[in-house]
Amino acid sequence: MIDWKEINLGPRATIVAEVIAFVEDGPLLAPPALGEHPGIPVTDLAEATRLAWHEVYGAAELSWADIREWQAQPMPAAAYRLKWFHQPDGGFSRLLEAFFEHAGRRVPPPYVSLVEDISSDLYWVAQARALLSEAHPFVERIFEIYKAGGWPCGWGGASEALVIPPSRASDGPDEWRKTCPEGRLLAFYPVS
Repeated sequence: MIDWKEINLGPRATIVAEVIAFVEDGPLLAPPALGEHPGIPVTDLAEATRLAWHEVYGAAELSWADIREWQAQPMPAAAYRLKWFHQPDGGFSRLLEAFFEHAGRRVPPPYVSLVEDISSDLYWVAQARALLSEAHPFVERIFEIYKAGGWPCGWGGASEALVIPPSRASDGPDEWRKTCPEGRLLAFYPVS
C-alpha cells in the first residue's frame, strides 16, 4: 500500500488520491466490461507496443512520447510556481517510485514490459491533478482508459491536428488548452 499520507499532495489532494487509489486497487490491464471503451481499441499487444514505441503520427512525424511530452508542457511552469510541490525529501516525486513498485506487483505477467509506461502515465495524471488549476482534458482521457482496464498506446486523430505550435513562453501555463489535438487515443485492452 502506498503511504501517501506522508506526502504533501497539495490543495487538490482529494483528486490526486483518486489516482493513488486506482494504482492500489484499480483494474490495471484487466479485460474490460462489456460496452464502450474509451479510445480506439487495440487488442493485439505487439501492435499496441509498436504504436506506442515505434509509430510516428501526423505530418510532423511525432512519436507517442512526443505527443505526451507536448501535452505535459504546463506542468513544469506550474510546479515552479507552487512552493508546496518542492519538498526536501523528494515529496511528491516519491509517488513515481511507489507507483512503479505497486504497478510492478499488480500488472499481469504478460504485460510486465508496460509497467514503466503505466507508472509514468499514472504519475503524470496525479501530477496534473495536483498542479493545474483546471482539469487537463488529454490527461483525463488517459486516466479514463486506465480506469477501463486499458493502456493508452497512440493517437488516432487527423494528422493536421498533430502540429506542435512554436514555443510561446509568454502565453502562460494554460496555453495547452488552445493546442490540445483533436482525435482519439488508441488504447490496448486485454482480451479475456
